[in-house]
Amino acid sequence: MPARVSSLLAVLAMALSTTTVSARTPAPLKVGLGIDGERVAIGGAEKVRVSGAEGLSELKGPVTVAVVDIARVRSIPLPAQYSVRVRYETDRARAEAVANALSSKVSTRLRVRATGGGHEVVAGPLGSEEEARELTRRLAEAGMRDAVVRKDSLPPATEKTRLVILDGDLVVHPVFAPEITLSSAGSDLLTVDGGSYRGELIVRRRGESLQVVNRVELEEYLRGVVPEELGPDVFPETEALAAQAVAARTWVLTHRHAHSSDGFEVCATPHCQVYGGASSEKSLSDRAVSITAGRVLVHGGELARTYFSSTCGGHTEAIENVFGGPPIPYLRGVSCLPEAERYRSVSGRAHPADWALVDGRAAHELLARLAAFGIVVKDELRSGGFDGRARADETASWLRRAGKRLGRSFTDDELGRVRLTDAGELVSSLATLLAPERTSALHGPADRDAYARFNVMKDLRPELREAASVGLRMGWLPAGLPPGWADERVSRGHVLEIVASWLEDGGELELERVRFVGIEGRELNILRGRGRTRAKVTLSPDVMLLSGPKTGPWLPREQVELKLGDALHLPVGTTGPLRYLRVEEDVDGAAYDRLSAYSWWTRRLSLDHLDDRARRRVGQRGLRDLRVTRVSPAGRVVGLELIGNGWRKDLEGFAVRQFLGLPDNRAALRFERDASGTFTGLRAVGRGWGHGVGLCQVGAYGLALRGKTHRDILGHYFPGARLADLRTLP
Repeated sequence: MPARVSSLLAVLAMALSTTTVSARTPAPLKVGLGIDGERVAIGGAEKVRVSGAEGLSELKGPVTVAVVDIARVRSIPLPAQYSVRVRYETDRARAEAVANALSSKVSTRLRVRATGGGHEVVAGPLGSEEEARELTRRLAEAGMRDAVVRKDSLPPATEKTRLVILDGDLVVHPVFAPEITLSSAGSDLLTVDGGSYRGELIVRRRGESLQVVNRVELEEYLRGVVPEELGPDVFPETEALAAQAVAARTWVLTHRHAHSSDGFEVCATPHCQVYGGASSEKSLSDRAVSITAGRVLVHGGELARTYFSSTCGGHTEAIENVFGGPPIPYLRGVSCLPEAERYRSVSGRAHPADWALVDGRAAHELLARLAAFGIVVKDELRSGGFDGRARADETASWLRRAGKRLGRSFTDDELGRVRLTDAGELVSSLATLLAPERTSALHGPADRDAYARFNVMKDLRPELREAASVGLRMGWLPAGLPPGWADERVSRGHVLEIVASWLEDGGELELERVRFVGIEGRELNILRGRGRTRAKVTLSPDVMLLSGPKTGPWLPREQVELKLGDALHLPVGTTGPLRYLRVEEDVDGAAYDRLSAYSWWTRRLSLDHLDDRARRRVGQRGLRDLRVTRVSPAGRVVGLELIGNGWRKDLEGFAVRQFLGLPDNRAALRFERDASGTFTGLRAVGRGWGHGVGLCQVGAYGLALRGKTHRDILGHYFPGARLADLRTLP
């Protein structure tokens, strides 16, 4: 067999083999970035490769691509244009297989174009005849010895606009093609519109504006999707992110032609999947993509439809109730609640405070915090009696301890001048002790006159008014003082409240909010910093326990019960075993997704608001009433009748959510009416955020906190579907 024929058969065999592999290994995606306008600046790389532009192959960066009037382009000298005709095939699939096989061998991207009833494999346009000749030499080495260099004439101007490129040397290059492809000539990534992107950027002329498309490999695309859909900074569990990676990979493979009529395959917005490019990548989500590389969900031998939404509100929804169509076995509604929550008990000490703060609140939490930070010591706690008269020696001790935390020291003489005869004398003497020197020089006569108008200062002596204004401004005098406060007896609690205010003004007595994820003996396992960092802290045997709603009041407890994900408050900047633990009593229940801000919510929608939505969503005005026609077993409103002046409209499934505009339709609706029975609006109490079908993203995080793997998580939300490797699929 002649060597030429042998080489040709080898290339064709490789082409056919490549065709088989490409069916299992997805081609790069084309992602529409939603960037348009008359010009687009592309930076990030010192050298930019250009494909599709006549006579251009590499330019100095950054570059700007613009669409301009054709008359301006015609005034620019035009370069010669060269291409290489590689092979002719009657069958397009065969031509594309040859192009794909040879592109990697000759390190040049080949394309297929229709011509004369068949299809040509061509390379170009190329920058020079020498470049074209060099390519024919490499093609000959690969077995394609019939490649021909052609000098092409420029196409006639048939449109009103053309592309131009401004390179880093400020040289303008005309482009006589509807689109160009740009890539980095080095290791740097291209940037556009503030984001950096892997792969290539396709800039396309669409009339008088531009469209930018990112051509990127599937796994690199997912690196920019997963952290946008489930932020690893907020939900730092690898297995939850891995479940999201599998769902996102499967979703895009079943929707990759969703926007083919728009010039790309998928968009970068929530309409498809949120995609932020390389700018969004995080190490934790990168790991999730890596450990699940090529893994997808399948059912019945086909790729599954992997819907997902942020928060399901304790229960996902069956697909037919939202998007219509027949039921799908693995997209039925499932509970997002544990069968039995496990609670862990923590014991400690309760130290009720026997005095009230100036604003009337109980002082339990403040006393516990002062003790945790070492201002109030154990003997003082045990003795109690903080509503009793303040003592000079004890006041001096508290001021010394507080001053040490703030870097202040006091002499015995300074502390001896603190007067405790009444509240006014205490404030006046503390203003001298705690305020910066020469503060009085900052007060003018008009200031002092203004202070006299304040209810809280009306009856005070002039010098005391000045001292009180300093205390209020510096933060160590509590706000909300009642009339006559200056004449009141000074209690131990009053002194502690002022000391605490002084410390807080100096940045002390701070607490951090963490999440409980386990306990071993007296060692708490917690998540710090919005859940980013796991840590362990040890509880003192006499830890002071408090619990209450998120906004208080906080009451002392001898025992608290914790469940996974509970919010705890711990002192910042203390050493040794913790002596303070505050627990938020969680009214959001026990759902896996209760850590979401949308676990529960309330909304009120007025009639005017609803009438406007009816105009925009169903093209009708004059809405008069609403009627719920169907509620799903999961509790979502999936049927709604709109009643207007002379018209009625029935909405089903997702259209109900689009009309109402609520975070989720898993809600109880109360229709409000005036005294005559006329509909005036509605109030909703609901759970969740999104359509509720498939994977619950925050629920996946909750399951991962409980030690579940991504296989477990996907099995829970897509019952009956299984994991598979793309390479094993037919």
